[in-house]
Formats: sequence, C-alpha cells, structure tokens
Amino acid sequence: MSWTKFGDEYPAEASDLTDAEWRTHGEALMWSNFHLLDLRIPKKHVKRFAETDQDIDVVVAGLVAKKWWRDDGDKWYVGLVHPEWQRDSVEVLADRAKAAARSKRHRRHKAGDHSLCVPDTCEDAPSRRDALRDALANGHRDVWRASRDPDPTRPDP
Repeated sequence: MSWTKFGDEYPAEASDLTDAEWRTHGEALMWSNFHLLDLRIPKKHVKRFAETDQDIDVVVAGLVAKKWWRDDGDKWYVGLVHPEWQRDSVEVLADRAKAAARSKRHRRHKAGDHSLCVPDTCEDAPSRRDALRDALANGHRDVWRASRDPDPTRPDP
C-alpha cells in the first residue's frame, strides 16, 4: 500500500494556488505514489487523474508558473515543493517485500510449518544451533567460526 503525505503547513504554503491547481497537485502526488513514479508523471497521464472542471492545460500552466511543477520533457516533475514528504518507490517496494515475507511466515506457521518462524516468537522454530549444524553438514565451515567470534563492533567484556 502506498500513501500520500501532506504536512500541516501545506494549506498555508499552497494558498497561492487556485482550487483546481490545489486539487490537481494533490491528485498528481497520489497518482505518482500509487503508481510508484517517484514524482515524475508522464504528461499523457494527467488527463486520466485530473478531476477538475477547468481546462487542465491552464491548470498545469499555473502550477508550472507558480513553481510547483517542472516540465521534464515527456513528464511533469511534481516534487518541487516538499518532495521529502513522499516515499521513494524503492522504500515502498522494500516494505511490500517485508510484508509479503511476514504474511508467508504467518500462513506457514498457522499451517504447522515452522521452517520460517523466528525463534524469539515461536517455540517450535528451528533454533540457531540447528541452523548452524545444518550449515556445517552442508560444508559451510566458516559459519560455525563466525558464530563464535565476538562481534568486532561490540566492546569485549
């Protein structure tokens, strides 16, 4: 799931926009975030999401003139004002991958398969020692040594 963020100061900062510009900019941010476009919207998409009664070309020209949007050839860059409020597509995709792994682990746990369970949260999960034993059995000798060596970033007790 993606979402669009607007800071509390957004209405005051957008006070120079017309209602149609305000709405179109918000719709553009939502479209960009939903489609993981990283604030770069193909120009041909604008008419697909802009729900304004005004001429969309006039609205976009106003956003460009007021320095809310920038013309990047065949795309509009809509992140000139507070791009830091929006999440990058890489971050969204990473969160989706984590959620998918979490769901998979939960479904398998409910079905009685504990191979993906975490030892801290499931008493039936394979222990770290079992994982090390399996790694040794498969010829990964450096795993055992690495597991016994102290962490060089931690102070020696």
